[in-house]
Amino acid sequence: MNIEQVLNLIKDEIEAMDPVPKEYLVSNGNNNGFEKLVPLIAENVSTKIKEHGDILEITAHLGHHFPDMDLKLNGIKFGLELKSRSNGEWTTNGNSVMESISDPDYEEIFLMFGSKVKKENRLLVRHAPYWQTTKAIKVTHSPRFVIDIRSGASSVFESKVEYDTLRELNDDGKVKFLQDYLRNNSNEAKWYTSEKEQVMPTYFNDLPEEERLKIKADLFIQFPKDLIGNSQNDYKRSAEHLINFYFVYVSNLRDIFSASGKFKYENIEFSRVYKNLQDSSQAIHDFLNEANSDYIEKITSGWIRDELIETSSGDVIADYYKALNMAAKKNAELTNKLNTLGFSNLTDFVFG
Repeated sequence: MNIEQVLNLIKDEIEAMDPVPKEYLVSNGNNNGFEKLVPLIAENVSTKIKEHGDILEITAHLGHHFPDMDLKLNGIKFGLELKSRSNGEWTTNGNSVMESISDPDYEEIFLMFGSKVKKENRLLVRHAPYWQTTKAIKVTHSPRFVIDIRSGASSVFESKVEYDTLRELNDDGKVKFLQDYLRNNSNEAKWYTSEKEQVMPTYFNDLPEEERLKIKADLFIQFPKDLIGNSQNDYKRSAEHLINFYFVYVSNLRDIFSASGKFKYENIEFSRVYKNLQDSSQAIHDFLNEANSDYIEKITSGWIRDELIETSSGDVIADYYKALNMAAKKNAELTNKLNTLGFSNLTDFVFG
């Protein structure tokens, strides 16, 4: 039996589950049900194929490790990275380009992707060599591959050999690879390109609307203490973040959050920032659901540092709600308006 056949057996067992227990459908940062489910199914497959003389050894890695699992089939080691979506889509953020791989002796690294069927407690599963699924490289919090496992999607690499070559490079070599890639893909941020080349940041309003919405969601997530509850909002950290992580600037950051000043909800006047927060609610949820562990650790540490939460609960969305509500409580006028309308807190007003 070969590795593709083993992956097909895992895929078939998962797709045959109807319903999939809800604990395995969770996709919330570090709490990812698919990453818990696949090792269990792989153990089942290991038991079955052993009857036919094939030996499958399974090692699931915890924490920051790429790939998520080792599958040693008849003495040959393969890697298996696990990704999932809860909305039926087949694209997501991949691992960091600069990330080191602790074990270099993989024959091949595969991606296994689970996507929840809309309105059903079932999963569809696809798998492919990891290098084939790397559609692009996106520089946000760190340079990461964009994963797209749909058939026909292009890859950053022309072959497995190219991908293996990148894996073996040291940090300087990987930076050079990024320089070359980003130089030839002008729609990406450029601070990894050569210092000899002067590259201007992108003006926020020139970005596509979808990208602007994602960036606003990121800022609302990271800096609730600055943007929410204060009569005089503080945009300094947001402005620094725009440049440092997106290489984007805006002439007046206040304009993208509270331009035109006020809006009315049932005849009660609020700062425009809360309408923008409402409009960003779905993008905020999407951003948090897709967040990698590095990002979650960063934002929760920031909320703790800003005294908006005491500790991480392990549920990043619940923690964000708590941080947002704590920021809002610092504004007594806002709290009174929300109570008048029958909202117990800001998150009910924004996400309810």
